[in-house]
Amino acid sequence: MKKIFFGLAMKAKILLPILLLLGFVSTQAYSQAKVGFKVSGGHYSFFSGKVDAIGQGAARLGVVGIIPFGQESESQFFLQGEANLSNVGAKLSYHMYGQDNISGITPLDVADYHLTMLNIPVSLGLKLNLNDEQALSFRAGLFLEVGLTGRVFLQKGSNATPIIYNAYTKGKTTQGQTDPYIFPFERITMGALCAVDYSINKNWIVGLELQQNITPGLMDNKIGGLNPVLRPYTFTVGATYLF
Repeated sequence: MKKIFFGLAMKAKILLPILLLLGFVSTQAYSQAKVGFKVSGGHYSFFSGKVDAIGQGAARLGVVGIIPFGQESESQFFLQGEANLSNVGAKLSYHMYGQDNISGITPLDVADYHLTMLNIPVSLGLKLNLNDEQALSFRAGLFLEVGLTGRVFLQKGSNATPIIYNAYTKGKTTQGQTDPYIFPFERITMGALCAVDYSINKNWIVGLELQQNITPGLMDNKIGGLNPVLRPYTFTVGATYLF
């Protein structure tokens, strides 16, 4: 119970600056605000020295809103918020522990995760106007990610039929069977982001973005005395169309 309250307090501590920032923005002139659609794709993997994690792809589709501060000049600050439907995948290999066999796990055991999440980033940026049409922008901020659905396909051995598990329920299938070697993803995670965007014209923006989880993407799960905690990161290339 104490661990749950501590986790909620940490998440509230991260969310509070976002809420205060949104409250500040509510006093700005919304006549300058722009909205549009954004599509992006790239690489999804993990920062960890303990596991053998194979990155896979990430695809996102969502809406974006941009609120500038003050009058437009050579440079201008802005707030950007998004809501993206995100599909990602990753593979974890159980020979990551450096042992040939831990409690019956062979080096050929592989878990393939397929996840669908709601990704909500909020970032503060600086726009440098190059001319009347083009601009270069730099952004940094925080994001919240909520798991919607997720499945993990566990391949036990080289010729075995994959077993399907819920990716958020500690290795429990719909039939109630449990596998202690499935690492479940946290349903709600948070992280930091940084991005570089280039405005081709008044409507189209292309850019690069890196998101790094602050909270673990997978829950602690002891195997052979080890406690792997994986923090996913996503590197994407995106295009935005503003109305």
